[in-house]
Amino acid sequence: VLDAFNESFDADWDEIEARLEKLKKFSEDRLTANKKRDFENQVERVQAVTRVIKGKEGLILDPKNKYVRELIKRSSVRTLKDGTEVLIFRSEQGIDKSGTQIMKRGKTKNLVYSKDSPALREYKDLLKKIKEVPTDESFYEDTKEEPQFDDSDEEYADRENIELIDISAKIGDLPGLTMQENNELRGVLNPPDGSSIEGRTGPNGALQIQADYFDEAIGETMERATSAEGTTEYNSLMERIDSLKEARERTLEQRTIEEAREAQLEDISRLLRFIDWVGKEKVGLVGIAVSTASLITALLIHARGAIVKTAKATGKVAKALANLAKKAGPILVPILNAVATALSWGAKGIAWLASNLWVLAVAAALLAYDYLQR
Repeated sequence: VLDAFNESFDADWDEIEARLEKLKKFSEDRLTANKKRDFENQVERVQAVTRVIKGKEGLILDPKNKYVRELIKRSSVRTLKDGTEVLIFRSEQGIDKSGTQIMKRGKTKNLVYSKDSPALREYKDLLKKIKEVPTDESFYEDTKEEPQFDDSDEEYADRENIELIDISAKIGDLPGLTMQENNELRGVLNPPDGSSIEGRTGPNGALQIQADYFDEAIGETMERATSAEGTTEYNSLMERIDSLKEARERTLEQRTIEEAREAQLEDISRLLRFIDWVGKEKVGLVGIAVSTASLITALLIHARGAIVKTAKATGKVAKALANLAKKAGPILVPILNAVATALSWGAKGIAWLASNLWVLAVAAALLAYDYLQR
């Protein structure tokens, strides 16, 4: 998305489209409606981040500055109830992918920093580096030419026919909720264009906050039901409790689905980083390593989708992989058997495979090298 901006983040849509056409960022046959909408959402996120930073720090950010690009990739914007926009920043030290709110509204309308945290310290360190880099120092100075951009994670999945989890939510009004509560439910399950994707998931994300609200409302309504006057009022309160429970479950389910899709995209990102590390040759030991990493990634993505829909499906994946291992010959059998065993552990096995992808891929290449040396 950052590639859509050239000289300024204040570019309008005509300038962005002209930039994309010049870079051939999207081919016509792969530009789906969903992909275009996701891209537009990310552009809105980038511009929101730069808007907040400009207001707080007084900085005009250069799209070509490598530290600016890193800062924006790790940032998102949260809108408070009074309409104030604050910055969310993801620390490299933590495991909370939703990030930490590092700004808040002060006694006036001006933003102030939140309490000290690893995220705030890393944010300030990046700001210092941004100020030290000359504005004419290009992100592309090493190549001295217009960049050749790699596919995004979603574009890679589309090209390789990898099926990602569908995060679209199909909802209707619940009879026991107020009109405002139904509107809030629709809004959090299907956010408007420009909403921060990063701010939706995690323990402090919008989905969990909405689920907590429904949970509190359930408790309050149950207390009211104990002192209801008459059958009509009692039945009405019980209907509301049922609707609140369904709304809570829908919201938590949506969080699970979106976090699983984020994990799938991280799987692809991890694979692409590995390919960049070992090289893109498809022959010899490099080819074996890349093929192994690609196979494991495809299985990880499939298994994550299976767990969201039904945990039993991962057993089928493991069985299919075990059968493949029997046919693969002596070289990769130990690796494939290890993958099959891990997948049989369910979510814990998936997490182990994801964290050991590079190790397994390199091990496959070393096993092949050892076999060929005999």
